[in-house]
Amino acid sequence: MDHHWVATSWLSDIGLPQYSQTFQTHLVDGRVLNSLNRRDLERFLNISDQFHQTSLLLGIQLLQMLSFDKEARRTKCEHQNWDPIVWTCHRVMKWIRDIDLKEFADNLQGKGIHGAVMALDQSFDTDAMAKALGIPSNKHMLHRHLYEEMKSLAVPLRRAGLSISGTADLLGFSHTTIFRVYREWSKNEKISSEQQFSGRRYFADVRGETFSCENPDSI
Repeated sequence: MDHHWVATSWLSDIGLPQYSQTFQTHLVDGRVLNSLNRRDLERFLNISDQFHQTSLLLGIQLLQMLSFDKEARRTKCEHQNWDPIVWTCHRVMKWIRDIDLKEFADNLQGKGIHGAVMALDQSFDTDAMAKALGIPSNKHMLHRHLYEEMKSLAVPLRRAGLSISGTADLLGFSHTTIFRVYREWSKNEKISSEQQFSGRRYFADVRGETFSCENPDSI
């Protein structure tokens, strides 16, 4: 993955094409992308918007989960509303049009809304989507409609009480991969903590719910 692809195609896919020139200038290719963290984004690339940082990091996380196969699984869900974790920003906009909210779809341009954000960001809910779309707060029926449509997508990581095993099965990744996502994202973003107690390791998943494991690699 050369820096031109990252700066044009990938940034467009995650809905942040406004940073294309910055990424081009700094020659951010696949190897550099794989090593970026939140501090790097702010310090070296001058990306101060925290949600944009999160969007970029989750986009990178997805690439890692897919072993950097940028076309993996996306073709199969281009015209079907399933596997939303791999949706590009453009695919999310298509879905918005398909659910009869087409007048708001173009508002997602430059917002950094893509499938990995919808599936993995614990703070991204109906209100966050409605705000990004520019749906007025007093349009209660539209908010309700959006809520029901997002619920119908059944984004796996947002289901209350879903186990790591269930999450892995629904997302189509191995149990070890999903565990690593929970562990690394929690560590990097400081949204959960790892504790030692009575010889067991306790982790908090992206929903903030705790689970324990004596041997994480066996999951």
